Amino acid sequence: MLASKTIQNLDKRDDFFRRAAAFDGRTRERMIALAEADELFFRLYPYHYRSMQIIRVASMLGKTTCDQAEGPGRPDNRSMRVLSGIIQEAIRDGDLTLQGPRRPEEIAFTLWAISFGARAIMDSSLTTGQLGIEDPYEATRVGIHALLDAFGWQPYSHEWDYGASRRRIRETVFAEEMAELAAREKTIAFNHPDLAPHGTG
Repeated sequence: MLASKTIQNLDKRDDFFRRAAAFDGRTRERMIALAEADELFFRLYPYHYRSMQIIRVASMLGKTTCDQAEGPGRPDNRSMRVLSGIIQEAIRDGDLTLQGPRRPEEIAFTLWAISFGARAIMDSSLTTGQLGIEDPYEATRVGIHALLDAFGWQPYSHEWDYGASRRRIRETVFAEEMAELAAREKTIAFNHPDLAPHGTG
C-alpha cells in the first residue's frame, strides 16, 4: 500500500524529467536539466524522495510486493529511459564518442549511482558538514561535470558556461518550482535558523 501510494505521488517527478528532457539546448545541457529536475524534486518533496529510496532498497532485497513498483511503468525505469535517450542522442549528434568497450548503459548507470548516493548521504545522519562540504548540491554538480568531461561529452566544462545554462533551465523550465523552493527555504531559515539548507545555487 505504501509503495503503491508513493509511486503514484512520483508522477510529478516524471513530469520534471519530461520537461527537462525537452529543454532547448545541446545534449549535455539537457543532461544538466535532468540533474536539476532530480535536485528540485529532492528539495521540494524530501519525504517522497525518501520513500522512493526505501522502495528502491526493498526492491533490491526482493521485499517489494507492490506490482506497480515493478515493470516498465516503474518511475525509475521511466526516468532511466529518458536519461538513456539523451545519451543515445548525444552519440548520434557527435557530442559524445564512446571509447573502447564503454556502452551508453554504463554512463547512465554511473550518473544514476552518483545521484542516488549523493541524495542518500544528504538525507542521512552523516551531515555533509562533517565531511567538510559547505554546499553538497554544488559539489554534486562539479562531480557530474568532471565525469562528463572524462567521458568526452562535449562541449567540455571549460569550453561552455554551464552555470548560465543552469540559470536558463531554472528560468524557462522550472521557474514556478524555483519560486516555490525559494519561498519554502526562506520560511525555514526564518523559523528555524539552525535548519537552514546548505547551498542555494
